[in-house]
Amino acid sequence: MSASVIDEEDDVTPAWTNWVGNQSCRPAEIVSPETEAEVQSAVRSAASAGRSLRAAASGHSFSPICTTDGTLLDMSRLAGIVGIDAQAETVTVYPGTTIAALGDPLWEHGLALRNQGDIDSQQIAGAVSTATHGSGIALQNMSASLRAARLVTASGEVVEIDERMPELLAAAQVSVGMLGVFTELTLALRPAYQLRETLRYWDLDELSRGWADGFRSSHHFTFHYFPTAAANDLFDFEAPPGLDLTRMSRVTTCEIVGLDETEDLQSEPRVGRPYRVYPQYCAPNFHELEYMVDLADGQDAFGEVLEVFDRFPEFATYPIEVRSTAADGAHLSPNHERASLVISVSGEPGRAYQPFLQAVHDVLLGYRARPHWGKLSRFTREELESVLPRHGDFVALRRQLDPEGIFLNEWLRPLFA
Repeated sequence: MSASVIDEEDDVTPAWTNWVGNQSCRPAEIVSPETEAEVQSAVRSAASAGRSLRAAASGHSFSPICTTDGTLLDMSRLAGIVGIDAQAETVTVYPGTTIAALGDPLWEHGLALRNQGDIDSQQIAGAVSTATHGSGIALQNMSASLRAARLVTASGEVVEIDERMPELLAAAQVSVGMLGVFTELTLALRPAYQLRETLRYWDLDELSRGWADGFRSSHHFTFHYFPTAAANDLFDFEAPPGLDLTRMSRVTTCEIVGLDETEDLQSEPRVGRPYRVYPQYCAPNFHELEYMVDLADGQDAFGEVLEVFDRFPEFATYPIEVRSTAADGAHLSPNHERASLVISVSGEPGRAYQPFLQAVHDVLLGYRARPHWGKLSRFTREELESVLPRHGDFVALRRQLDPEGIFLNEWLRPLFA
């Protein structure tokens, strides 16, 4: 079956828009490949026509990662599990496979993802390419689980990547789509387990006292801090009756429990399989910026972000989300060779929130922050070069695999050309 193609000659190419509507483009053509050969054909066609090409996953990024006026690959039809190796604890999947689609099949083989975030609608290639993560100082982001891949490069040829080529693998793990198009990915897994999730509500003093032990002793530790009552109203958390969450934190901890413990996702604390406990619904009513700082600097950095909210009270309409991640070795990973504290703030759609986000950026850059590639960020190339030690190595490899830069777009070109 041939790929589905809509191009400019038909004059019906639809606009592409991400999930929250803050990024959009009108590509010259949208191609929906179902096979690796169709991906190769689309890449060769774009290169021949002098077009840029970007692969779109589920569109769950806030950044302009997918936008292009050239060829847009819709990868949703190249989906499914290629194979599960229970002995090696790996799964090989097509790029359009969603995180949600992996839970039950892996569980049936006694396996689970090593980590995942609170959204499971992302396609796996997008999640890997942007270093999607959960929370836990011993838990790496999802890209760190990549062990092998098939990648269609700018020439249309397929490169097979595995652990025998560590430099290429380290570049591919968080490649932001700049090295080529994934057509298969092999991920390392872990044995199946269950989680017990507990919710607590702490004021700032309790948060300060419990900070170090919370991150250090929990399998998963995250909190949402509500600077105003409006932040709770928009995020729609259900607080205990009579509790005003203003200047309070909703703290979530998860601990591993045995498979023999009875699953109960309705009571508090909840107990269940990780792929049923972690995901939560997020309404598309916010635009998020997310930076990572050294875990050791995290509490100081959080305190300075609170001061920014005091300077911009009109933008204190969303909670601040704080998580942690373990270090990894990927060139562009925001967690490259350091455990990180993750700080997320949001701008309100329809308002000029750029000065507020710039103020957050300036504060966190003072802590040598690094960006989450799927979220809003304000980095210049010079700033990225200063905080990402392997930026130059990645650029050199990108130029080698894609000398004409067809996998770049207007956002990425100034940063990585």
